[in-house]
Amino acid sequence: MLKINHLFKKFQNTEVLENVSFQLPQKGLVFIIGKSGSGKSTLLNLIGGLDKPTKGNITVLGRNINEFASFELDAYRNYFLGFVFQEYNLLDNLTVFENIQIACALQSKQVDNWKMQQILKQVELDGLETRYPNQLSGGQKQRVSVARALIKNPKMILADEPTGNLDEKTGQKIFECLKQISKDTLVVIVSHDTQSAYKYADRIIEFADGQIAKDLTKKITKASTDKPQILQNKTYTQEEVANLLKQKNNAMELDFAPTLANENYSSQHQAMHLPLVKTHLSKQTALLVTQNILKNNKKLAFKIISTSSNGALFLTLSFLIFFNMFLWLCNLGYVTPESQAKNKTFWLLLAPLLFHIYFLGISFYQMIIHMRNIITLKNKDIGILKSLGVSDRDIHKIFHHLNIKIVIIQFLGIPLFFLIFVLFMAISASLQGKLKFFLKYLPTLYSSLKEFVPLYLFLVNIVLFFALAFAYPFFLNHFSIKKQLKKVLKQNPLTIILTVPKA
Repeated sequence: MLKINHLFKKFQNTEVLENVSFQLPQKGLVFIIGKSGSGKSTLLNLIGGLDKPTKGNITVLGRNINEFASFELDAYRNYFLGFVFQEYNLLDNLTVFENIQIACALQSKQVDNWKMQQILKQVELDGLETRYPNQLSGGQKQRVSVARALIKNPKMILADEPTGNLDEKTGQKIFECLKQISKDTLVVIVSHDTQSAYKYADRIIEFADGQIAKDLTKKITKASTDKPQILQNKTYTQEEVANLLKQKNNAMELDFAPTLANENYSSQHQAMHLPLVKTHLSKQTALLVTQNILKNNKKLAFKIISTSSNGALFLTLSFLIFFNMFLWLCNLGYVTPESQAKNKTFWLLLAPLLFHIYFLGISFYQMIIHMRNIITLKNKDIGILKSLGVSDRDIHKIFHHLNIKIVIIQFLGIPLFFLIFVLFMAISASLQGKLKFFLKYLPTLYSSLKEFVPLYLFLVNIVLFFALAFAYPFFLNHFSIKKQLKKVLKQNPLTIILTVPKA
């Protein structure tokens, strides 16, 4: 099913993988072991399409994944692969159930509740469906990651140090779970746990300095060599314990033999085609992903809503001033074909026009900064979603829904800001003793305005106020989000996940 052919990967001047070649079958448990920095995790990321090799081919069911278009890579990760990450990579604002469910949602499938319950029981998470990741232990988080991989029936599961952060007992449960799954699915595990590799693996590939040092396959008939026995009533020194473990590992290694060339798997399945269908994220799932982003970052939320509402208010008012001054000049006869009159009109309108452009620039700058902060905070989630197979279009959709949510709050805030502004002006006027003067001449002013400003123009101003109050923040936010996401999505999913938000 999987064929690696003369694979190289270079980071700057360091050769991490050098001329790696092997094949894997459709099912079984394969351990990739080796010291830290030997290239095993890099290999897993390349197989998963999270990074690209410097040279060489990775062929899955006859398709070279290095030649996949962006949407094909998304579909490959979505429909074909299940990832189990060392750092769990759960979405913090989703519950256990929602974190598992999202794998189905990305395939536009309804969750099979019976299957969900069976998987939860299998990974011992039943009863924890409504908990959030911050309410779980490390072992429970890892089992959520396993369940998320299982729910979508992948053809291959890739697990990077799945027990690296777990205690021994919990780690054994994870390995036993993956061993059970490997009866029907290909499971590839990167691990530093050599003892567990020899205990559970059907095949072990050991890496050293970016190359394959050993490639062993488990014998069908186990070796008859006796394993060393540890007596319960005897006290052992550290040296004796080390020797016993060495003997045990050596004895376990006798259960394996070198993988022979004629054991490379036949190409009868190579004509199969991957189900490369464009991914689709529902509106409900898009809203789920960002549902608590403002709630969990209240300081940032206040800055976005207050400064944008304030900026949008002055943008709206400055445009209305410009619009009404233009109408006023038309009524006074300044807008005529004569060039002299046009020049007068231009200079009279220049001040409100510059006022409007100034607030447009300030508001745009503020929104770019705030949206960059939001997207940086969600970098890890973006990377996780990309590794699960979410398309760039769907990532934009997620933040588009967030934009609508923010704009609605801003839109409600703009009239409030305007009301506060009017009240402040009224209080200032009263303190200066001008309010009585204003009220005295208000009827006269109203009758003059009634003659000068028709009712339809008054209504036009109201409609323009609310339309612009919504349109300005919406389009400024939209442009800012698009600009920032374009920059982020140029990177591979692994780089996005590892990008640390600036404080």
